[in-house]
Amino acid sequence: MSELSVGSLSGLAANSYVVDIASGSSLDLANAKADSLPTSAISTGGILQVVSTTKTDAFSESVGARPTIGGAITGLTATITPRSTTSKILVVVTAAIASNSSNDGVYLHLFRDGAVTGFQGDAAGSRQRAARLHVFNYITQVVAPITYLDSPSTTSSVTYDLRLSHDQSSTATVYCNRGEQDVDDNLNSRAASSITLIEVAG
Repeated sequence: MSELSVGSLSGLAANSYVVDIASGSSLDLANAKADSLPTSAISTGGILQVVSTTKTDAFSESVGARPTIGGAITGLTATITPRSTTSKILVVVTAAIASNSSNDGVYLHLFRDGAVTGFQGDAAGSRQRAARLHVFNYITQVVAPITYLDSPSTTSSVTYDLRLSHDQSSTATVYCNRGEQDVDDNLNSRAASSITLIEVAG
C-alpha cells in the first residue's frame, strides 16, 4: 500500500483543496479532528462538539411574586457556537434547587439567549409554566434534571442558562446547591449542578 504524506498544499485558493479517492478505495478520517472536517462528512446524529459548565458554590436570589422568573443562576450558563444551521443542541442539566421554606414550590426554567426555550409546560389558566417544578413537603433540596434537544438554527454563538421561580404570592428566596433557609445548617448538604451542551449533526 502506498502512502503520501503532505505537510501543506500550495497553489490553490484557501479552503478549496480537493482530494479524489479512486474507485474501490476509501479515505480514513479516524484521526481527523471534528472541527477540521466539513459537517457533510459527519453523519446525522454524530457529535460535533461538547461544552460543559459545573457549578459547585451556593446561589440564592430574592424573586418577586409568581409568575416572576429570576435572573440567570450565576455560574450555571454555557455558550456554544454551532457549526451548521441544521445542527441540534442537546442540553443536559442537573440542578440542585430549593425554595424559601419546606412547604414552598420552586420551579426551574431553561433559557436560550435571554428567552425561555420551548421546553416548558403548556399554558393553563394562571398556572406557572416551567421546565421542572417541585413542591416541597419537608424536602429541603431536590435535583432537577433536564434533557432537551433544541434547534437554534444558527451558526452564531448561543448561550443557555437556568433560572428559578416559586409559587408564592409575594417575594421569596430561591436557592441552588444548598438547602432552604429554614434548615441550612451543618446537618444539610452543599450540592453541585451542571449544564452540558452537545452539538449533534443534523
